[in-house]
Amino acid sequence: MNTTNTTDAGASPPAVPSIERLGKRPDRRHAARAGRPAAPHRLLVAAVIVLVVAAVPAYGYYDTFLAPLQVQMVRVNDTVITMGDYVERLRYLSVENKLAGTTVDYASDPFRLLTDLRDGELLGQAAPRAGVRVTDDEVTQAIKAKLGVLPKEGEQVAPEEVERHFQEAYKQYLAQVNLTDRKYRRVVLESLLRQRVRELLSDRTPAVAEQVHVMGFKVEDGQQAAALRERVLKGEDFAALARDNSADAETRDNRGDMGWLPRRGLPGVLDDAVFAAQPGEVIEPLLQDRGYWVLKVLERQDARQVEGKAREKLKDRALADWLEEERKANRAETYFDSDRYDYVIRKVEEYRR
Repeated sequence: MNTTNTTDAGASPPAVPSIERLGKRPDRRHAARAGRPAAPHRLLVAAVIVLVVAAVPAYGYYDTFLAPLQVQMVRVNDTVITMGDYVERLRYLSVENKLAGTTVDYASDPFRLLTDLRDGELLGQAAPRAGVRVTDDEVTQAIKAKLGVLPKEGEQVAPEEVERHFQEAYKQYLAQVNLTDRKYRRVVLESLLRQRVRELLSDRTPAVAEQVHVMGFKVEDGQQAAALRERVLKGEDFAALARDNSADAETRDNRGDMGWLPRRGLPGVLDDAVFAAQPGEVIEPLLQDRGYWVLKVLERQDARQVEGKAREKLKDRALADWLEEERKANRAETYFDSDRYDYVIRKVEEYRR
């Protein structure tokens, strides 16, 4: 029987295989492979996907836990103190206070620490220019004195025994305050530099000066300060009110007696106010150092020997003036805002838990 191949009208002709395909019948496996990338390409794509997937949690970890610790808190010329450094020092301060039987005031101490870190770095950079230096041996001796491992006067102890005792006590102390040897030595160095610059500047303090005898106390609320002042004016005992209400430890313990003070013996507006007041006057509450002060001037002398606490306060003022001069002569900056404060408090609370 003769057969004839026909094509329906309008139907497309069969596809003609390419030259490369002639004589090769594609099977199913080949057809499936034809739609896939080449093997090396597939591996590269897979590797990129794996890296991207891994990078997402890694970036989240960095952004949440590591990046905030690199935020600048203090800058003195080319030296930067980061959030990590700051939190570490605040934790140290918290432990030191606990060992001393006190607590950190988180309303004020974080701000004071920021200033201390800035001034400590300024001291480290500027003190040598003023001729003040502290050796490594002097730092070590200061640490030994703090830990109480030095022999008492007249006590005979072998040097190797002192050293052994020191190493044991020091290792335990560093574990308590959670600092490395290098970082704690820096804390001690700054303290020694502060003491020596302060003594160097003592010649700026007068031997005789006008002074006033002052009583005072500090409270946190302005309305409370005004009410307590009214009670003083009505005849209540100033000393008893200071003992029962002062938020300042020194005036609370001294029952409000701040002693004889020369000019600049008090900070800011307090100093101006007491020297403008008359003996017996109870001054309107004044805002200073995040609190309201109630002050009473008891006596005044135009020329009185500057000694004791009064002289120490003037040395403090001389050091503060020197640091202010250095801040103006150098790039000395601090950075603190509500976000930084909240982060600091969270990190400290994590540590305490």
